[in-house]
Amino acid sequence: MAGRVGRETMKTLYLSFLWHMHQPYYKDDLQNQYLLPWVFLHGIKDYGDMPYYLAAWPEIKAVFNFAPSLLVQIEDYAAGKAHDPLLELIRMDTGQMDMSQKTELLPQLFMANEMHMIRPLSRYNQLYQRYKQFPSPDAAARGLDRQDILDLKVLFLLVWTGNYIRKNSSLVQELLQQQHFSEEQKNSLLGELLKKMGEITGIYKKLLENGQIEISATPFYHPILPLLLDPASAREARPEIAMPACPAFADDANWQVQQGIDQVQAVFGHNLAGMWPAEGSVSQAAAELFASCGIQWIASDEDVLFQSLGTARNRQDLYKPHKISGAKGQITLFCRDKGLSDLIGFTYSSMEAERAALDFVERLRDIYEQCDFNPHVSVILDGENAWEFYPENAAPFFNALYRKLSDCGWIKTLTFAESLAHPDLTYQPLPAIRAGSWIYGDFTTWIGHQEKNQAWELLACAWQAVSGQRQQIPEQQWQLVLNELRIAQGSDWFWWYGDDHFSVQADVFDRIFRSHLINMYQLAGMSVPSQLYLPIKKTCRSGLLKPMSGYISPRIDGQQSSFFEWMGAAHFDLTYDMGSMHTDKRYLKEFFWGRDHRFLYFRLQGEMAELIGSGMILQVEINCPAAHCIEYQFTDPPGAATMDQAALAGLQCAAADFIEMQIPLAALKEPQTGKVQFKLLQNGAVVEQAPLYNSVDIDISNDFLDDWIV
Repeated sequence: MAGRVGRETMKTLYLSFLWHMHQPYYKDDLQNQYLLPWVFLHGIKDYGDMPYYLAAWPEIKAVFNFAPSLLVQIEDYAAGKAHDPLLELIRMDTGQMDMSQKTELLPQLFMANEMHMIRPLSRYNQLYQRYKQFPSPDAAARGLDRQDILDLKVLFLLVWTGNYIRKNSSLVQELLQQQHFSEEQKNSLLGELLKKMGEITGIYKKLLENGQIEISATPFYHPILPLLLDPASAREARPEIAMPACPAFADDANWQVQQGIDQVQAVFGHNLAGMWPAEGSVSQAAAELFASCGIQWIASDEDVLFQSLGTARNRQDLYKPHKISGAKGQITLFCRDKGLSDLIGFTYSSMEAERAALDFVERLRDIYEQCDFNPHVSVILDGENAWEFYPENAAPFFNALYRKLSDCGWIKTLTFAESLAHPDLTYQPLPAIRAGSWIYGDFTTWIGHQEKNQAWELLACAWQAVSGQRQQIPEQQWQLVLNELRIAQGSDWFWWYGDDHFSVQADVFDRIFRSHLINMYQLAGMSVPSQLYLPIKKTCRSGLLKPMSGYISPRIDGQQSSFFEWMGAAHFDLTYDMGSMHTDKRYLKEFFWGRDHRFLYFRLQGEMAELIGSGMILQVEINCPAAHCIEYQFTDPPGAATMDQAALAGLQCAAADFIEMQIPLAALKEPQTGKVQFKLLQNGAVVEQAPLYNSVDIDISNDFLDDWIV
């Protein structure tokens, strides 16, 4: 059998990386305006850095997947055609800005990771600390002077500038050494960065010509293709799901695939072999559509594979490409290793680079040793959103990772196209795909919640209304209507509805989605339903569910000793900031805190049964403002908690139904406020961080003396 390895033969582990480059279509074509700046910001940072890191290691291969609508937007910026309100505010002479313009601009100038982007530049961090002292953006606009705001404009652009540009721009290198800037320097920098946007596709073309990478694509506007082909496919994974009244959009599904292929091939001058369906969303009908368009491979997630196989999970099945035969031909399915992919996306950012890279290789070694065939491992993840959570935009990590992979004679990297019909690989037939995605193996991220379903129904109503007027709409206008419909079919709008993901800009995504439906009516010359001017988004997650309302003095035993013992505590949702990236496994889910005159009390709730006796270590990082670290290990029997690696009188911790902790306030120097973050470590590696991207701001300043009622 192909791929079977005898004892006398040296095995090889074949590894394929796929880095997915995607942003929603932020442009309102009718207004000719970009409503959010993320294409530009990731363009000057991640879209150049990722191929730049790879180019330094010619023996390492990878697949770069592009959403075609992203390429359209990159070209707009590169050609100077993008009307971006944020860039226009930055471009304005700072001395000519009025108060409302400053108020609008200032919060956006701190859209950056505090640890890895703001703090490394001392002037930027100084201005950020000052900004936080103002009660509101308009107060900051009054309190910061012209030079402060001008400096912020330049510093914001500089921190979003990636390593590729920093290496290749003497202007950027010069400005990074300065604290204060002129209008001329600001304008020169902005011009330089827009020029660099024009170099992005050329970097990939060079690697493509050298045979180091493969380019693949997603359907044009990044829709959940199975839902367009048949919304009822959502019930294959979740029979009980609440469904919207929405028709299929099969013609649009075909357009999204074929137009996506055409766009990417036109940009890169290269025929596509494969596609990463948006969010790894697949179904049997979607696989057959891809095959009918000449696509040879698609990729999804291990959950989809195991659910499709319908047997007990055997991880060795994951390391064999699967062949799917249908009425439209045969197509190969590669499935991502969820654990390895999520480690890069969510965990390794908090580890030292060499250690993280070694951990990755050791996990590959475990797979290698467990298989009696040449395993093929697929690592697939977002290629842009994770890196700001790494030091230096992940440059040290990728340098260490690619170096270690190059040094391992038993590992060989392949593109997916190279993996097709590879003589060393074992292929397995898959009779049919059970519809699902890389998140939970289903489609609940995009359909089923009341807000998500309302969005689908408004989309369906808009289509029904305008299609009823088709004969009255000129052909050129009709094509514009269809384009607005297809933009609105993108997955991102539905992602932010409901309560499963958080973004401070969720209301903006809501407005963008509704604007495309409004455009459909207006292009068709029809009156716009008033409902489209009302927000769909009503479920907003800030994390804090309840503030502290009174003193508490709970017994530290890990159990609910009394109904009242945590009644006055604050309550926080630790999963609230699961944003544009996603991970399935979360041990720590809820956090309660409170105090009395002597102690600060913490309580954590989540998957306690899996933690107790696991040997994992809980780290509680407290900044108030001095930094402290409390550690507690889930051993059986449990050990004692330590603070700053030492025993502390009065420090207690217990784990049973939940985790309870008592911390002497005196040891924290009687803080009024603080920041708290939790980490779980296993064998020295961080396996979870909560919250994922932020810390919890705790306020224990209220002494509640005025709350007594006699």
